Amino acid sequence: MIWWTLFVLVLAWFLKRTFFDPLKFWDQFGVKTKPGALPIVGHLWGIWKKHVFKEDLEDIQKLGKIFGIYEGNRPILVVADREIIKELMITRFDQFTDRRDFLEPEPKYRRKILFLLHGQEWRIMRNVSSPFFSTGKIKQMSQVMTSCVDEVMQRIMTMAKEKGHTEVELKFTTMTLTIDVILRCVYGIAVPDLENPDSELIVQAKKAFATDELSSPFVMILLLYPGLVAKVLSFFPSMLGMESLRFFIHMGEKVMKQRESKGQLGNEFMDLLLKAQRQEKTTGTLEKHATNTTGGITEPVMTEEMIVAQCIQFLLAGFETTSSLLTTAMYSLTINPELQEKLFQELTEKTKGGEKPIEHETLAECEYLDHVIKESLRLYPPVVRVERRAVTDTKLGDVLTPKLLRFAIATMLHRAVVPLLAVFVVTCGQGVNRAPFFIQNHDMEKFSLREDTPVGSIVYTLEGSDPEGEELHYSISSDYFSVDRRSGVVTLVEPLDRETEDMIEVIISITDSPGGNVVSLRREVAIRDVNDFVPKFLDLPYVVTIPEDTSLGSVVFNVHRAASSDGKYTGYIALKKTLDYESRTSYTLPLLVQDQSPSRPLSAVASVLILVSDVQDQPPLFFNSPYSIVLSEGTPADSTVLSFRVGDGDFGAPRPLQVSITSDPLSHFDLVSLGTRGENEVMTMALVTKGKGLDRENPLILRKGGLYILELTAAEVNPRTGQPFRDDPRAVTTTQVTVVVQDVDDQVPHFNIEEAVLRVTEDIVRGAALPGLNLIAMDEDSRENAQFHLELLDPRNSQHPVFEVDPKQGTGTTPVSIRVMDPSQLDYEKNPGDFEFEVVAYRGGEGSIPSDAARCRIRVVIQDANDNRPQFQWEHFKVLISEKLKPGDSIDILNATDRDHGVFGQIRYSLRGFGSERFHVDPLTGEISVADCGHGRCLDAEREREYSLAFEATDGGGLSSVLNLNIQRRIPEGATELVPPLRVLATDADVTKEDNGRVRYSIVSDPTEGAVQIDPSTGEVTLTRALHSNESETGRFRILLLAQDGGNPALADKATLHLTVGRDDNDRPIFLGTPYETSVYEDAPGETTLLRVSAHDPDGDDASIRFQLASAIGVLDEGEEQTTSSTLDSFRLNRNTGVLSLAPSNGLLDRDKFGTKHSIVVVAIDGENPPQTASTTVTQLHVLDVNDKPPSFVERNYVAYVQETADPGTPFLTLAATDPDLSSSRSRIPISVPFVLYAQS
Repeated sequence: MIWWTLFVLVLAWFLKRTFFDPLKFWDQFGVKTKPGALPIVGHLWGIWKKHVFKEDLEDIQKLGKIFGIYEGNRPILVVADREIIKELMITRFDQFTDRRDFLEPEPKYRRKILFLLHGQEWRIMRNVSSPFFSTGKIKQMSQVMTSCVDEVMQRIMTMAKEKGHTEVELKFTTMTLTIDVILRCVYGIAVPDLENPDSELIVQAKKAFATDELSSPFVMILLLYPGLVAKVLSFFPSMLGMESLRFFIHMGEKVMKQRESKGQLGNEFMDLLLKAQRQEKTTGTLEKHATNTTGGITEPVMTEEMIVAQCIQFLLAGFETTSSLLTTAMYSLTINPELQEKLFQELTEKTKGGEKPIEHETLAECEYLDHVIKESLRLYPPVVRVERRAVTDTKLGDVLTPKLLRFAIATMLHRAVVPLLAVFVVTCGQGVNRAPFFIQNHDMEKFSLREDTPVGSIVYTLEGSDPEGEELHYSISSDYFSVDRRSGVVTLVEPLDRETEDMIEVIISITDSPGGNVVSLRREVAIRDVNDFVPKFLDLPYVVTIPEDTSLGSVVFNVHRAASSDGKYTGYIALKKTLDYESRTSYTLPLLVQDQSPSRPLSAVASVLILVSDVQDQPPLFFNSPYSIVLSEGTPADSTVLSFRVGDGDFGAPRPLQVSITSDPLSHFDLVSLGTRGENEVMTMALVTKGKGLDRENPLILRKGGLYILELTAAEVNPRTGQPFRDDPRAVTTTQVTVVVQDVDDQVPHFNIEEAVLRVTEDIVRGAALPGLNLIAMDEDSRENAQFHLELLDPRNSQHPVFEVDPKQGTGTTPVSIRVMDPSQLDYEKNPGDFEFEVVAYRGGEGSIPSDAARCRIRVVIQDANDNRPQFQWEHFKVLISEKLKPGDSIDILNATDRDHGVFGQIRYSLRGFGSERFHVDPLTGEISVADCGHGRCLDAEREREYSLAFEATDGGGLSSVLNLNIQRRIPEGATELVPPLRVLATDADVTKEDNGRVRYSIVSDPTEGAVQIDPSTGEVTLTRALHSNESETGRFRILLLAQDGGNPALADKATLHLTVGRDDNDRPIFLGTPYETSVYEDAPGETTLLRVSAHDPDGDDASIRFQLASAIGVLDEGEEQTTSSTLDSFRLNRNTGVLSLAPSNGLLDRDKFGTKHSIVVVAIDGENPPQTASTTVTQLHVLDVNDKPPSFVERNYVAYVQETADPGTPFLTLAATDPDLSSSRSRIPISVPFVLYAQS
């Protein structure tokens, strides 16, 4: 039932906010509102059967000159005040340029027509269109208009002459005239067959402005949802004349294409717009006009759609309005022949009896014609309302108007409505006695008097004229005025009082004699106010009592009947600030009323006493709340854990309370009342435990860090019904009890898996963690209760352990690694077997494993690794061959051996070096043979007597060994001669030429500084002194020899002699660019590259060097070494490139656990046989801090008490917190810990 109630309440609230609250918009501005607004439709209901002209006139008379209405839920301000209309349409026109959104004839012309444009687009198009309405342009168009009028009049006169006099359907005549003028002025095309009512243009024009749908409820939908109606009309184009409007649109498109194809433009409106388009395309902008820009990019203004839309607007805005004006004006002249005669006389006078043509200047001089047109518009407005929309927040009169508010100017301000359809009678005849008329400015038009004008004063003089010059007599119908029958002098005969009557209606008449024609005019004489009445307050004294919970903005007192010379006014006093009976019980306010006379304002003073009454406005109060208690898990039932007091906040008249637990997710607690004390009926309550004990390991409590939140609610009880006020926020208070659940060691550790099988290669290094192990030890207790020990049980290797567990101790959830202690036991060739052992986790003292210890059995399978290179039985090899060997002849077979198994033990052979292309090596057998060199012999002793080549054996894992076939010589330390003697030989093919075949030898480069010499003739190399190994860093000397013949120019060849002094073993690799040092943030992602190490092999190929990680140890900033665990698992080293990077799973870079600095030992292994591995280097890695740990309070719980009367800002508790991330000088986080309070009640 409660959900249905909640649903109904939410639905009611939604309906109120959506459909009823918008209809209170005008209340906040103090604007009178037309009654009868309905939700959704506002005042539109029944609009299809209303006489809107008449209804506006009645509303103005009832509500005044400014009042509000609603079109749907949208507010509209109706304005009939002339001064405000002047502000709206003239003085502040730029603030009210936009209009309502109308129905567009086609989607592509959306927001293209001028009166549908807004903002900058409207200003641009208005500037472009304005030249068409200049005086010069109107003069040119007036000729076209005159031609159209002449044709219409010719048809009328023809009909009159043929039949004496006839009736003409005035609406049809003005309609054909209007559409003819529009099409000629806009498109420059003439309308054929205008007198035919079945003409296509006439038929389409009638359909376009047919209003059948506007006399049905459809008009309401059109006004409320123009966008929806536009979509509906796309399926029903015949509705609302859309199909006919599109007929004229397509006509405009066709005419525009014809004009563009011809390239010749005239003076019509479309031609003016096409010229503006040409200018924009040529110069990029419109001269003397603004440009439309969006995001700094100038957009084209004069598009084809924009041009056609402006032409169509002439039809939309001018057809019905112009034809209606002509109809009503001619109708008025028909029923008032004296006015028609007066207009005829003016035109006759201006055209000199018809001799002068009617031109633009002539019409501008016809004042009476101007009056006729304006009076016709005033009496018969062609539109119901003129609308504007505010483009900014502003103030109009005394009303604040927000942006986008719409204003409606009621056009029917002073006159009732008469039918528009009329018959215009054309009479042809002569000799009629024409009626007299009043002369302009002598007919009491806009005449007014001050109310203090003395009786007997001459106030006006009437003056008239008669076409035949007959004698005129004047009369006036009024109790206040009299007129001299012959002179027309008007005299005041009764005193005036504006407060009694502010407008006097009179009828003035003029009669010619003896013709007897009478012309009467109704006039209104305005009485101007004079400040002669002192305002006063009525019904004094003023005393009012209001409750202290009166809402802001409420009217608390109305000052009735404050009289003044303008009438009786009502003022009001509204609440501006919140009242509080406990602070102040009464207010005395002075009142001033003053009229608005600019010369001598009069005023009166009074006062009002406002008494404040007390109400129930304070909710219940939990003393010293919120509450916090500490409770151990497993606390027995019926234990009192908290006592508290609660009472009504209204101490003067407290209500009884109902206190309950409104939130206890696990139902652990209950409330017990301990009684009520004092006049304020303060209750004392106890919070007790139930039979169900708390369990800190419950997921609900564990997720909140061991906190359990209760919610207590105190509700005031209605004395009459005995039920609590649950829905009144002023009668209900809620607070929280935070229970800190202390942990008890009642959980045993356990592993996430029971067994694991791991496969590792035999080349794993010391200290490395066994890969692929995802072992986690867990204890759900907290803090010290969650601590446990870890041990590795390996009975087979208990004396010489091969593996160890890391870490030895854990807390809570701890990842477990197994590290290699003795990698020598993992040699696949010597010890090809599996290792099995157990990892146990247990509570209690170290060494004594209880029966409930967690166990995980692990089996390690050792796999072969490519850790042996192929081996030759010689270091160097030399073979002598004959130059007569043919391609394919075998030279020798060289083989190597590899201790590895399988693919790693499979050897392939290759030969490289200068001249290696002359030999072929079988990659599987190692047989060397002579290659096929194409034409000629491959081996030619005269061309090349010796080849220094490298014979390489490579196993299946990529390891290789090289057998060098080149000239090298080793000599003992301190030797003074080379034993056996060394002689180099260079040959020259030019052996028959005595000088050219003679070879001379010399030394080009000698690092021994003269200790080595060569005989220039024989090529014998000798020593000139003792040579020692310490003369070079490696004990090796590289001597460059040159052999040169005696030709011109001389030809030469070079060879290299390698001398090794006193060293028989391989040299170790040497690291380059040491020392190595870098830094990384502790939250860096896995596989992040740190640095690259490189090394040089003094006696071998640098590309054969391989790298390995030996160890990695974290060191604290203070220098304390982290000895409990290695950080080797956090790093990876590419054995070929030497690139050091983080492991894919980075888990050991927490600087607070594993140190701020890591010492990483890297080993370089050369490619010699046996390999040298003694060369190591230490890399220093600094770990930079990040903000990855939350701050923690120094104390676990804080309890503080504060007086309920304490002033705001009074300190009552100091909190202290620490953040591990703030202790590092390399930290990149802020150096402060802000405190934030999160309210829980």
